[in-house]
Amino acid sequence: MKLPAHREKAAELFAQAKALEDEWREKRKVKRVSEPELAALEEKCKTLERDARESLVKGEAIEDTVYDLKAVNPNRVGEEDTRTPRQLLDFIAEKGREADSALSNLQALISQVDT
Repeated sequence: MKLPAHREKAAELFAQAKALEDEWREKRKVKRVSEPELAALEEKCKTLERDARESLVKGEAIEDTVYDLKAVNPNRVGEEDTRTPRQLLDFIAEKGREADSALSNLQALISQVDT
């Protein structure tokens, strides 16, 4: 299976960055290269990794857009809640009373079973 262009480019860049990182580690270990050269090599490696990540993100964004399978009805009219804050608080309080009542009924039933 062929990778999409951005993912393929990201894979190539990651491979190049890995090779540079290995080269940098080897040169640092044997100390045959000056510090400025090592710093330049390390910077190039970081740049390649950053470019690879950016390419990967671009590819994922394209795929997410292309393969978005959400069921969306463009003709659906949005329902907006037009209640005032006071009406919402009253509604919440009423639901709280209903929950308290149901809880009291359950506790009464359990106490009948326990006795």
